[in-house]
Amino acid sequence: MNVNKAREGGNVWLVVAIVLAVILVVVLITKSGGGTTTWDTASSTEELADTASTSPATSGSVTTKSVTTVTKPVTSTAPKMTASGAYIVYYTSAGFSPASLSLIRGSASVHFVNNAGAALRIAPIDTKNKPYAEFSQSKSVGYGGTFDYTFTTAGSYGYYNENNKAHRAIINVQ
Repeated sequence: MNVNKAREGGNVWLVVAIVLAVILVVVLITKSGGGTTTWDTASSTEELADTASTSPATSGSVTTKSVTTVTKPVTSTAPKMTASGAYIVYYTSAGFSPASLSLIRGSASVHFVNNAGAALRIAPIDTKNKPYAEFSQSKSVGYGGTFDYTFTTAGSYGYYNENNKAHRAIINVQ
């Protein structure tokens, strides 16, 4: 009888190890972009979650679980503006929001607001060519700090935070 209990215990651990391996593979594929799901992280702070549901499929006494991914549709929202008519770009710990903005020359003022716990200093990606090289913040600002810039020439202004070069965005002026 002890031999049968040992076999049953070994089978349970084997099933647990297989289930954990499958979950690990699903998580790694999802994080590496292997799926086709698009996540909209800039439009809301809602948490998206995976839910597990049990299925009646059993082999012996083992119940399998399937994972259902809950996705949030990507919604486009109009950019926010100040009372004076400047577009607002927020800087957060996740980067710039919105990360892409299209403006029409003549009404192309942007008000950058630092809502992150880290310093913000906007710098152009193109530092050699005018007018792009002129789009530069003179000093870093902390939480709550702002930077205002008016775009007078059409073009695509790529920029980043000099204090976190991974955070990049673009403003297109027509």
